[in-house]
Order: sequence, then C-alpha cells, then structure tokens
Amino acid sequence: QDKADFLSQRGWAAALSLLIPRLNLAGDIMKEEIHAAKFKDWLQQIPSRFDSLATDPQWAQTRYDLLMLQGRVMEVGFFDLAAELPPYLQDQLLGRYVLENYRYLDSDQLQVFSRAEGMVSTPWIADLLAELSRREGIGREFKPGMLTDLNGDAYSLDSLRGKTMVLSFWISGCKFCMKYYTRTLREVFLELRDRKDLVFVSINADKDTSRWKESVLSGRFTHPDMLQLHQDEGTGILEAYKIVSFPQKLLIDPQYNLFLLTKNQYSPAQLINLIDQAGTERLTYFTPKVGIQ
Repeated sequence: QDKADFLSQRGWAAALSLLIPRLNLAGDIMKEEIHAAKFKDWLQQIPSRFDSLATDPQWAQTRYDLLMLQGRVMEVGFFDLAAELPPYLQDQLLGRYVLENYRYLDSDQLQVFSRAEGMVSTPWIADLLAELSRREGIGREFKPGMLTDLNGDAYSLDSLRGKTMVLSFWISGCKFCMKYYTRTLREVFLELRDRKDLVFVSINADKDTSRWKESVLSGRFTHPDMLQLHQDEGTGILEAYKIVSFPQKLLIDPQYNLFLLTKNQYSPAQLINLIDQAGTERLTYFTPKVGIQ
C-alpha cells in the first residue's frame, strides 16, 4: 500500500506542478466568483489523504504550493487550510510555511510561532520551530559575536548596549542592497544621525575585504559615517541569525533584545516608525510548549 500511495502522490505532484504555476499567473482573476467556484470544485477532485503515512517529497511540495494558491483565491489563512489535512502532512506544511515566511512576518511573528506551536505534533518539526524561535524570535537576547572594523580590529556590539541599533546587512555588487540604501536607509540615516540613543551599523559580508572598503567609500551601499563592520560569510552574526541573502535588516532595542529581523523593504517613513517603536516598546518572549525547552 505504501508503494501504491507513493506512486499516486508522485503522479498527482507531476500534474499539479504543471497546473499551479499557470493558475498563479491568473492573479486576481481567480478571485472572481465564477472562477473561484470552478476552482473550489476542482479542488474536490484532489486527494488530501492516503491510507499510508508515507509522503513523497514532491507531493508535499505541490500540496504546499496548492495551499498557498488556495489561500490567495479563497482569502483563507494558511493555518486554517492546513488544519484540514492529515496531521503528518499538516505538520510538514506548517513547518515549511513558518521557515520560509517568518522573516516577512514582522509584528505577526509571535502570533504565527504561537499558533504553530499549538498545532504541530511531529517531534522533529516541533524541535526545529522551537529552536528557530529561541534563536531569532522577537524579544530574544541579541547575541552577535565579534565583528571586524575598517582597521581590521575585533569589534563587539556589546559596547552599544542601551542604544537602539539599526543593523544593515549587504554585499558589494548587490543591486537590491544598493536600491534599499539609496531609496530608504540613506534618507533615514541623514534624518536621524544626530540622535544619541540610536546607532546605524553597516555590516558587510564580502569575501574580499578590500572590495568592502572600496564600496564603503563609493557611497552606493552605505554611508561612510555609519559604523562600518565586516563579517566573514557563514560565521559570527551571519551564522547565528542564518543571514545568507541580502539585503536584510535587524533592529535591536535598548535592552539588547531582538526587535525585528526582516527581509521586508520599507519606505523611509515606515522604517523611522519601526525605529521609534524599537526604542520605546517592551517585548515579551515566545516560550514554546513543545519541542526544545
């Protein structure tokens, strides 16, 4: 039975992998009543359960993609849709949803972690989510490790405790890093640079530190008056917070706790508002009830 279910899942995965991208291209047209009704009827033909607990990875992938599409068309939350699936598949999809999206959740992160904690029962997935929350959850103590300054000396951000910190992560040649800096961060820095309670920290991850220093002076990725630091790829703060794509930003509150770790891009006004919140709000920890304690 396991083999038969596995082959059936693989067949459905192959078919859906062709259909879902085309349906996604339809955009908001799918939400129109006539198309939404046909879409719901079509969904009834797709199996959600198999007798076996074996799950083909391609089937899990397409079920995830289908749930994302279903949520957009029907305007229903991912968690509500996943709750209708068998537990073994539900846990896989919820774990993936949190892992892929938590850096875009901002203030909703605590709520999403909490809801996932209440639904996931598979031990290894629960452990993974608990570890993620403990490392990167809002309100967690900041643990940056040592970095390197422009003189090649070790630098510890511990010296900035008591201040709100805006950390910007970038690499030379990254057009998105340049866009974020020129359209948002530069304006915010120039407006707030005289605040004594605030520090802008620019953290570069170039393999070639000479290129980093040239980019600092160019003014295309960072302002030379920001605190300029470097971290080797896959080490220190980059490893601790799993920062492997750029640009990203971190906000640290005066209590030296993580206020925001996000890939989202903001307007200057939005970023200033978040910086002000980081300096005034008091955050609570999310404490997982399952998994790693």
